[in-house]
Amino acid sequence: MRNKWFVCLCSWFICTGVAFAQNVKVTGVVTDKEGPIIGATIVVKETSVGTVTNFDGEYELEVPRGATLVYSYLGYEPQERVVGNDRVINVVLSDDVKAIDEVVVTAIGIKQ
Repeated sequence: MRNKWFVCLCSWFICTGVAFAQNVKVTGVVTDKEGPIIGATIVVKETSVGTVTNFDGEYELEVPRGATLVYSYLGYEPQERVVGNDRVINVVLSDDVKAIDEVVVTAIGIKQ
């Protein structure tokens, strides 16, 4: 009887651990109005877990279910998406006009 209790207790711990710690693999493409964005950053909000897009704007990331992904790239408005039941999340970033106004061009090393 003791062995059955122990087996049931261990099974319960394993099942609840799997239920609470379910990571899912999310894939997708990050684009703008002209096509894929190379090197866009995808990060799990409030963590250092993340990745960048490849030459085709594609990414793949394993994250906890319910996590919030932050998609960003210099000169574009960041977007957030919550990971629910979707395994493919495609994002279209739009221009960040404020960020474009903040670009500074310098002429270091130019001789007259």
